Amino acid sequence: DVDLGSGKMVTPAGRLVSRTVVPLILRPQWMQWPGYDQSLSSTAVCVDGEIGAILKLYREVRMGASKDFLNKMWPDAKRIMARWMTVNDQGDGTMKIAQPSTYDTSLYGVNTFIGALYLCALRASEEMALLQQDTALAKTYADRYALGRQALDKKCFVNGEWYTQEVDPEHAVQVVSDSTFVDCLLGQWWGYILQLGDILPFEHCQSTVLNTYAHNHKDAFIPASQAPRKFYDQRDAGMVIASWPSG
Repeated sequence: DVDLGSGKMVTPAGRLVSRTVVPLILRPQWMQWPGYDQSLSSTAVCVDGEIGAILKLYREVRMGASKDFLNKMWPDAKRIMARWMTVNDQGDGTMKIAQPSTYDTSLYGVNTFIGALYLCALRASEEMALLQQDTALAKTYADRYALGRQALDKKCFVNGEWYTQEVDPEHAVQVVSDSTFVDCLLGQWWGYILQLGDILPFEHCQSTVLNTYAHNHKDAFIPASQAPRKFYDQRDAGMVIASWPSG
């Protein structure tokens, strides 16, 4: 479940590809890319899955994975984090560049969907660096997390009720903007699973969860309103991906 350490999945530029070519003895997918890299907006690298590999790595460590296992995975993990901190990150622990995801589209602008996953990965990487006895690197991760936690909360908790997206006006398409978005706190969910605590302020997360449930939960769905594919009908209850209470 952790795609690191094989030498097949992480490109020379430190990017983890979205899809695994099996069997692994075949030529890695990224070797077919010009210069072994892709556009930052390409869903050939989905950043939620990429940073999720760091979180899954720490999950395995917490569940008792051996020191040899961490030693094998750690170089690739460091390369991924180094690229996030120098290419994706604006320097304050947040991102506004293209953030391609497993929604098969790219978000632009600061948002907590990708942003909180990144903050959680910084905290997980700090803990793993301490296990590797690299206190200097652990401090680098901790310092960036502290900056990012403050900046992400300030930029995205602007309406006093739930986390929103700071829309990039140059890429104001396929945005979640000021919606109640079901995945906006996925990084906080990981934070609790990994026992890393409150990645973002608890009161703001609680308010976001309550508002998201209130606005996104449906007791039934209308097939005619679903396009291009129909997944649910009047027998189903559940959550829609996003709602815009403000219109």
